[in-house]
Amino acid sequence: MNFIKRKNKREKINKLKEKLTVLTGSIMSVFILATTQVYADSNTSSIDSFINFACDWLVKIGGVIALVGGVMFALGWQREDAERKIKRTYDFNGRFYACCYCTI
Repeated sequence: MNFIKRKNKREKINKLKEKLTVLTGSIMSVFILATTQVYADSNTSSIDSFINFACDWLVKIGGVIALVGGVMFALGWQREDAERKIKRTYDFNGRFYACCYCTI
C-alpha cells in the first residue's frame, strides 16, 4: 500500500515538474522575444533600380514569348494533325504561363 502511495506521489510530483518546466520555458521565451529589438531596414536602395529595370524587361520578354506561342498555336490548327494541335496547345499554355510569371 505504501508503495502505491509513493508511486502516485512521485507521478504527481513529476507532472508538476513538467508543467513548471513548460511554464518557465514559455515565460522566458516571451520575455526574450519581448525585449529583443528587430530592425527590418535592409538598405537595398542601390539595387532597387536594377531590379525594377530587370522586371520591366522580363515583362516585355514574357509578352514576346506568349506572342510567339500564340502564333505557333494558330499554325498548329492549320493542318488536321491531332498530335501537332496538342503540342501547340501545350506550347501556348507554357509560354502564356511564362508570360504571367514574368509579370508577377
